[in-house]
Amino acid sequence: MLLKNRVALTGMSKLPWSEENEKALDKFILDSSNRTLVVYPDPYAGLRVEYAMPSQVVDQLAFFVRSDGGLILEETFESTVQFGTVRGNATESLLRMMNGVHAPQVTLSTAWPESIKNNYSAHMHRFLTNLTGRCG
Repeated sequence: MLLKNRVALTGMSKLPWSEENEKALDKFILDSSNRTLVVYPDPYAGLRVEYAMPSQVVDQLAFFVRSDGGLILEETFESTVQFGTVRGNATESLLRMMNGVHAPQVTLSTAWPESIKNNYSAHMHRFLTNLTGRCG
């Protein structure tokens, strides 16, 4: 229920959670090597739960991104997992995803040398500024 309650996709009530989907959710919670979980409706296969972005174009998806090595517990969920839904206009969705998921991870990362992180952040900021202009 920790993840299922946070999946907000249009038409979810028509798409039942299979046993395989439930197991995928449990595995994501228990296995900290799985950093990404994606839930999306497939017009042919029904509800899909996977550990990577779908290779085909989808109308909407819910995503969960775990912090590196983070344990998912009810009391640590908010600080360990970033999650959201992507749907609608591709440019606006990209902007929301970059601002809500990617940019904070880059900013908070300690894995990169400071000079590389600063250079990347400057380019990312310019990109986000241009993207914001296109959406505005």
